[in-house]
Amino acid sequence: MLARVDEITRLVSQNTDVEETMLRLSRDQNTQLHALAERMKKHEIHMAEKLQRQGENSWAILSQVKSGFCVLLEVKDMLHQVCTAVVEIRGCC
Repeated sequence: MLARVDEITRLVSQNTDVEETMLRLSRDQNTQLHALAERMKKHEIHMAEKLQRQGENSWAILSQVKSGFCVLLEVKDMLHQVCTAVVEIRGCC
């Protein structure tokens, strides 16, 4: 009977050790998951800021392209006027 009690005590002790190990591993995993979530949140904020800057840069570039295009249209009109003037001058001669 004492041997049986000793065996049950040993088994309960082993079970307790296993449960404590599982609890420790679960806590460790929980800590790692929280750390990962925090890193992901920081990365998300960083990416949002980066996208914001890229958006602002894109609008600035588009503004410059628009200005350049307007200048090209003015040059085109001036060249058209020059060609028209040359044609008129040739027609007079």
